Amino acid sequence: RKEKSTSWFLSKMVKKLYCYDVGKFFAKAIKDFGIFELVYDSNPHEGIPAVTWKLKKDATYEGKKVEFDLYQLSDVLRERGWLLPAYSLPANCQEIIVQRVLIRHGCSYDLMELLLKDIKRSIHKLQHIKITKIDDGCTCNSCCSKGSFNHS
Repeated sequence: RKEKSTSWFLSKMVKKLYCYDVGKFFAKAIKDFGIFELVYDSNPHEGIPAVTWKLKKDATYEGKKVEFDLYQLSDVLRERGWLLPAYSLPANCQEIIVQRVLIRHGCSYDLMELLLKDIKRSIHKLQHIKITKIDDGCTCNSCCSKGSFNHS
């Protein structure tokens, strides 16, 4: 009975460490785009296997100023089947917009590579289309407001 519980525990630990490794891989790749600043990088000593990032101020991609925001990136990724919501942080930090990926059991390097390729395609698409921002002062908090999540 003790052997079974020890092997079960070791199996859980290996899976958990694998999630952090995949998260570290993903965090490095996100940082390598050059337009994102990591907020959290899947450090096992600081939290859960996840990666959180925001757009750098005055970011450039392929020599061109980044004109899109993470809400728009989220929308383009959704067109490709990914649900990567962008949202503002809670009170006192609400001007900071982030995206986050949670690395769960079953998330593999291959899956993260597919996501990274789609992020690259989405950035390229957003960099090459004219984006019109609508801001008519509407505060209806449904059809016109940006974002997928509200902490209030």
